[in-house]
Amino acid sequence: MASGGIVAVRLTRKPARSHFAMRIDEFLRDTAA
Repeated sequence: MASGGIVAVRLTRKPARSHFAMRIDEFLRDTAA
């Protein structure tokens, strides 16, 4: 879970961050639930 968060942060540092970050947040919430 922690490693996945780090990967998400690295990926969201691209231009498409606003949209991609939202997708990552939804994915992490689903996996955590």
